[in-house]
Amino acid sequence: MKQWADFNKLKKLPENIKATVAFTVAGFAISGINYLTMPIVSGIISTSEYGLISLYNSWYEIIAIIASLTLIKPDITNIGLYSYSDNRWKYLSSVLGLMAVSTTVLTVIYILFAQPVSEFFKLPHSLMKLMLISCYALPATAVWKYKQRYEYRYVSTFLVLVGFYTYL
Repeated sequence: MKQWADFNKLKKLPENIKATVAFTVAGFAISGINYLTMPIVSGIISTSEYGLISLYNSWYEIIAIIASLTLIKPDITNIGLYSYSDNRWKYLSSVLGLMAVSTTVLTVIYILFAQPVSEFFKLPHSLMKLMLISCYALPATAVWKYKQRYEYRYVSTFLVLVGFYTYL
């Protein structure tokens, strides 16, 4: 009986508190999944493959900043969502359009200079292509996540984020 009383107290909490708790739990769950799987993955793959993954991740972090024009930071997105609260989708589509144009420019540069770029990054063509595809896809999911957070849609976002990371 006491458990139901505690559950009713949770239901009465303000939406922003519930959202904060849900996103915090999702963050811990995702970090925990990454923390638990890293020793398994590093035990399965060779040292050179692990080095290649680390190199890819390092370059991706740099390229993603250029491709996204740093428009997918939570504070920038929240300011935009607040400033354009009457038409959030128009704002977000503009941001995604700018990021797509920037990523397209990087893609054209890569197509024109594929061999020297791959040699400079010390990554095979397949990973360079994966990096560019990720530069198109991941900002869209980040923007969606920030919009869901801004609108306190924490249940669906929690399920998608934790489910997605658990599936991977």
